Amino acid sequence: MTIGELKKLIKDVPNDFEFEVDVSKRKTEAELKDSAHPYPYKFERCKTDNRDYDIGWSDKKMKIDIQITEL
Repeated sequence: MTIGELKKLIKDVPNDFEFEVDVSKRKTEAELKDSAHPYPYKFERCKTDNRDYDIGWSDKKMKIDIQITEL
């Protein structure tokens, strides 16, 4: 996703909304067998800290550090 695409996506979101990221990962066959719920993905909720970012001007990438939190 480019910064332009991100801006377009959030252009109507009010400024007082919090930003969270949900990360999903496909479960292995062993995890699926041991799971009480046979949904094939596991999720982690993440938060960002506005002090932990890096703008790489030379490679045109903005990186945001994300901390995994409890769901």
